[in-house]
Amino acid sequence: MGGCTVTRRGKTVEDVLEQLKKEILAGYGLYNLEPDGDVALIKAEKEAGVITTSKIFKPTICWKGDVKEGAELIDRIALPVDVTFEEIEKGNVGRALSVASRFAEPPKLDEWVGCVHLHT
Repeated sequence: MGGCTVTRRGKTVEDVLEQLKKEILAGYGLYNLEPDGDVALIKAEKEAGVITTSKIFKPTICWKGDVKEGAELIDRIALPVDVTFEEIEKGNVGRALSVASRFAEPPKLDEWVGCVHLHT
């Protein structure tokens, strides 16, 4: 068993979610990793490193029909069709934030930082 925490940065929520989507799909296709919690997004709006805004999203890996029909072959590796994100009020972001706070730089001014934990 293993896992990793993915952290990405961007100017908008959409940019960060798009980057995380690519990482989730790659992790699933290459290493059979799936999100075992929700996505946390944080932003510093007044001072770099001081978090003033946050959002939580529930990630869902989506298939069309069964696995064979829904998979896209990329370098002979079957990948799910899509990852969707649903904004929620409360979620399971403890592990992602705990790891990211130890290893990732705090958000710069007006920068969104998103993190999600992937696990086998």
